[in-house]
Amino acid sequence: MRYTCDKYYICDNGVAIPQLCPDGTVFHFPIQNCILINGADCGGRPLLQESIKKNQCLKKTGLFPHEDPTQCNKYYQCLDGRQTLITCPEMLLFDRSRGVCDYADLADTSSCILEPSPVVCPSRDEESFSSSLDITKRLLPHPSDCRRFFFCETMIPRPLICEEHLAFDLETLSCIDKSQVQRWSRVQQKQHQMSPSILKVLKNCNDCIRKP
Repeated sequence: MRYTCDKYYICDNGVAIPQLCPDGTVFHFPIQNCILINGADCGGRPLLQESIKKNQCLKKTGLFPHEDPTQCNKYYQCLDGRQTLITCPEMLLFDRSRGVCDYADLADTSSCILEPSPVVCPSRDEESFSSSLDITKRLLPHPSDCRRFFFCETMIPRPLICEEHLAFDLETLSCIDKSQVQRWSRVQQKQHQMSPSILKVLKNCNDCIRKP
């Protein structure tokens, strides 16, 4: 169909027989079959069949965001109107456009409310986000967790985590054994200016062992 993305024709002996994809899928020309609408390119065919919403399934089949906008890492997998709640792997969020889990700086999170990040990436007004940007300004340590750190590819920090028993080392900008970590936080250089309560938090961060 010229303007309908989920309809197509089967030609039999010169006779065009109209067909309709299952609700939530669209006809994909390259493979001559119906696929999930997430990530599909309908081009100039914006129309879709009318759907009947059931539970959290906006269509009978497909991948749909959680109804709670703060649950950015959860989504529903719907098959013939039956829904299954799925949680993305740690640190990934649901991208509603592509129907996949991805990092916050790569995912379409327009329908959810992101938790504030504990770090701020360099401003585009201050630094050029080119491939030559100093890597020390792209990699930022988590302020209170030795294993976690952030990568700034855009203005949205991408959360990353070292494997168990490893910690992020700010000197080498890599994950190394906790016992070998020289400095996991930039604030360590100013420990003598901090209050005892702050120092206690730093010294007990994941029981990291840091050299003086």
